[in-house]
Amino acid sequence: MSLFPNKDSCFSYLLGALNSKPYKAFANIINPTLATQCGDVAVFPNPPICNRNIIEGLSYNNFSISKQDWDAHETSWDFQTNEIVGLDSADKYVDTINKTYEGTGIMIDLAAPQLESLKWRTNIIKQKWETKFMQLHANEEELNRQFIEIYGLQDELTPNVPLNEITILQQGEITIENNQLQWNNAVLMKQLISYAVGCMMGRYSIDKPGLILANQGDGQKEYEALVPNSRFEIDDDGIIPLMPANTEFTDNITLRFKTWLSLTFGEVALVENLNYIERALGKRLDDYFVKDFWKDHKRMYQNRPIYWLFSSKKGAFQCIVYMHRMNAYTAEKVRTNYLLPHIEWLLTKQSEMQANAADLSPRERKEMDAIGKQIEECREYHDRLHVVADKQIGLTLMMA
Repeated sequence: MSLFPNKDSCFSYLLGALNSKPYKAFANIINPTLATQCGDVAVFPNPPICNRNIIEGLSYNNFSISKQDWDAHETSWDFQTNEIVGLDSADKYVDTINKTYEGTGIMIDLAAPQLESLKWRTNIIKQKWETKFMQLHANEEELNRQFIEIYGLQDELTPNVPLNEITILQQGEITIENNQLQWNNAVLMKQLISYAVGCMMGRYSIDKPGLILANQGDGQKEYEALVPNSRFEIDDDGIIPLMPANTEFTDNITLRFKTWLSLTFGEVALVENLNYIERALGKRLDDYFVKDFWKDHKRMYQNRPIYWLFSSKKGAFQCIVYMHRMNAYTAEKVRTNYLLPHIEWLLTKQSEMQANAADLSPRERKEMDAIGKQIEECREYHDRLHVVADKQIGLTLMMA
């Protein structure tokens, strides 16, 4: 369960040993259950020091690759930027990417970067991580071979490691099929979208790495002080409607995302990049934001979301609020600045359709009936939200 080396210099060596096949076999012999206890670890055989420089080099390299993978996700405290966005220059990856990776069918010319192309950037990141994945795999097998020889277990164990036991890219980015890496483009695009929403909220910035607004009470003033002359303007109140793009909100999440995409990768490739994202998601961007974004966000943060959802019963009205920018008046802002205007917009739309009821097609009549149900749902939600808003409930964000 835990182990403390006598000398710090032995740490990488012990780490390599404890993650090798011989030590997995020792653990199964000493305690063949799911839980390895302190006493079990205490009676592990002390690894003889052999080929120390080789083993420590392999172990440290594995640790480094695994940490890079962990920090590439926004749930890491050391997260800096989405890697697709952070790929400002292909030069920085030349040493770690093979121009052609065997078995992928992808060929990328690093000498002719296409930085405006989201597809090109994504393929570069895939190449980078395929190289790291295979390096980690080779290191694991070499560490196994080293310790199998040290303990003379050549007749008992083999150094082979199946690709599906390599534990990076474990957020759904890849699957292993026929001993080959298969990329899930939808997951990569969802990670990009999540980062973009963070930029909308002021949590991240395309102009500065790391967390920006992450303290309770932070707002636009604090953001401008930390990121002067930002290319992308953050949402003024940290409240973003999670509604279809054809509603009345000018700061609707789909519209804001398109603005972010244009500023980040350029106006020229905007349509191409939007098409690439929608092909990866398998649905329209609007549908993803309305139906799936918050569910994916909640899953990413393991049911402890940083964007809180304000939603009527069936989603006729919904918006997200950045937790760190919430205060006692946030619920009232949602009610007066978003919910009430949306109800008025629906009522106007309903009146216009009722005035032309005789000329409406069957599809338009069905839409008018749906608007009526949405109005009823939004009014019911307004009554409930009004009660909460009047209480002016303050938040105290504390570290667990």
